[in-house]
Amino acid sequence: LIEIINVGEILYSNELTIIDIIALENASESVQTEQVTKYINNEIAGDVSSKKWKLLLSSIYSTLKKSRVFNKIGDDKLSEVILEKLLNLKQYDFILTVFRNEFNFLSEERFDEIIEAHCWSLYMNATNCDPKIGSLKNCLKCSELLPHDSKQYKHLNSLIEANSKIMDWKFYFKAGHPVTPKDIIECDDPFTIIRRILELNEKAYTYTGDLYYLLVQLINGLSNDKIDDLFEENKDKSCDDESNLLAIKLKLILLEFSVVNDYNFSFNLSKDLINNAIQNKNKVDGLYDLISESWFTFFQLTKNEYPEVMIESNLELLSDILLITPTEFNNSVLEHWQMLNSEKETMQQHTATKHVETSKHSNVASSLGDVQARLQRSIKSSADELINANGADIGKNIIGWIVGAN
Repeated sequence: LIEIINVGEILYSNELTIIDIIALENASESVQTEQVTKYINNEIAGDVSSKKWKLLLSSIYSTLKKSRVFNKIGDDKLSEVILEKLLNLKQYDFILTVFRNEFNFLSEERFDEIIEAHCWSLYMNATNCDPKIGSLKNCLKCSELLPHDSKQYKHLNSLIEANSKIMDWKFYFKAGHPVTPKDIIECDDPFTIIRRILELNEKAYTYTGDLYYLLVQLINGLSNDKIDDLFEENKDKSCDDESNLLAIKLKLILLEFSVVNDYNFSFNLSKDLINNAIQNKNKVDGLYDLISESWFTFFQLTKNEYPEVMIESNLELLSDILLITPTEFNNSVLEHWQMLNSEKETMQQHTATKHVETSKHSNVASSLGDVQARLQRSIKSSADELINANGADIGKNIIGWIVGAN
């Protein structure tokens, strides 16, 4: 009876009668857990100091150990109830520094499972992608309770970092609906997200390094079901590594968007990709095939009309494209090369003809200039004589000068 009274004093806020407490001894685990949870919720109503938490937890553990009333609740179950309450109150520092060392009776595996579940709940309920505020900020803090070498810790932190980097761009899946962390994880395809950024942001294709970093974070954070093992094996390489097939795949996507309106960028990138594929064909498995599969993207660049582009540049690029084009498409490339080469020859002939005409015009102008010069010298000479002649000879000389001038 004394024991029941003691329990009743501790659980006074639960508003239980003596009969209720007696019946609690034979109740199920779920009913006993419900009463313990109710008691903790009643005692903790907001932000509580670490000292009060320690006193409260000490009291609860002590009571349960001495009493037979909560005989269905073991220390591990009590630790679980308390841990979930602490997580809901965002007591991450207390969990890390006090609870885990002094009041935790959960196995390491079960402790991590509870933390993981809470982290993912915070992530999925976040309303924006900013890790400095709101639910995503709490998710980041909570993840610090996980072993830093664990798979879940790496997934969460990579995803949160990816969300942060996505905020650097104009981004949405549906106009008028701001993107959320849940949208990112439900997309589950890193390349779809990269393509969307390229669609919504002009000149985004020039930021290769930034987009590659984001791509790697997305691959690390998502389930990776849609990423080939070939790319998964390359994600830890540098973006500039010529053997990095993940970077090559990204650059091919960038090229798809740049060929529309940026010839110089596309031309240089195409030359680099094709030359790399040819030079390392027998050194890097899969590299040549990856470039060859995208032959039409390179080919399209030579077919687009750019006012400032010289035919020689396209002919040069077509010569390279022939080296990586699948056999069945060689005729298309050759026909376009022949057409451009014919245009070049026609332009050269036109230029030569124009040069000859210009030369003739120059010769005629030169001849007329000589005649005019001689005429000017004759007039000047005649004028000098007229000034120095005697009056009696003027009439006679005028006739001669006129005839001479003509």
